[in-house]
Amino acid sequence: MGASLYYHAVFGVVFGVAIAFRVIWGFIGTKYSKFSDFKFKGIMEYLLPTHTQEKHYTGHNPASSIAAVVIMVLGAIVLVSGLMMYGLSENSGVFAFLYDHYSKFRFVQNVHFMSLNLLLWVVIVHICGAIID
Repeated sequence: MGASLYYHAVFGVVFGVAIAFRVIWGFIGTKYSKFSDFKFKGIMEYLLPTHTQEKHYTGHNPASSIAAVVIMVLGAIVLVSGLMMYGLSENSGVFAFLYDHYSKFRFVQNVHFMSLNLLLWVVIVHICGAIID
């Protein structure tokens, strides 16, 4: 394994730990970090407000609630597909048993790259929304 693949794998594991921590924190964390504080109703009213109605949200607004869930789901997809690619190409890790079946799982690389790119776009839009809000 080359040095760049090693660092890529280490970063992926750190990313996975961060996703796991955020999911756990969503259940046991502070008031505004809990999933119970997420507001999913009223997304259209939030994104397309009328001039007579401007609602202030403490904690997560509907758009940031949806973005947070999408980020965690896409993060999990990126993590699992990355671990699968590692097992397929390096015969190592939790998916090493897939090594002999590489031809059946070639699609995993596309899943990894597409979900990662989508994740990056959602994160960028989420950050821009936080700055604007």
